[in-house]
Amino acid sequence: METILQELLAAMQQDEPIPFDAIPSIDLYMDQVTTYLDSLLSSNLRSQEDKVFTKTMINNYTKDGLLPSPVKKKYTRCHLMLLIMIFKLKQTLSISDIGQLLSPVIQNPDLLPSFYEQFCQIEQMQKQEFLSRTQQEFTEVQNLLAESQATEALRLYAMALAAQAASQKRLAEKILDQLQAESQK
Repeated sequence: METILQELLAAMQQDEPIPFDAIPSIDLYMDQVTTYLDSLLSSNLRSQEDKVFTKTMINNYTKDGLLPSPVKKKYTRCHLMLLIMIFKLKQTLSISDIGQLLSPVIQNPDLLPSFYEQFCQIEQMQKQEFLSRTQQEFTEVQNLLAESQATEALRLYAMALAAQAASQKRLAEKILDQLQAESQK
């Protein structure tokens, strides 16, 4: 069971944040955007049938104000940075929470490159901390079980991770609610 976890962690280690310089500076059409982002982010999907983005999703993000409108049907580097962050954040936050979180850079695109770089640094830091902490936590779960129950360790650890993710998501939502309340004063 520990080998399975090691393989999963090694695969996660390979996923690196997409640096600002790796994002094309040329404007792209919708099909190019979906193809490009699919090539970068598909390793984060649970199954091969899932899509990183569809045209409809991107159009809805524009209608919802998460993305500025394309310029002559072309999407800029700023659009791509926002879409990458939306993809990462929508795993745990609602679209309205993401809109609130990204609103300062949506309203002032000049802030976006530095905000995106900070997002990537935080993502990398959190991933490294998670990977180093995971092995220790899994060992603790294994120690709770008798030898005959070792096969249940992964199942129990998955439940522990889900509970932790739920707590972290709830805290993020409470922080966003507090920020929203302060901005309305």
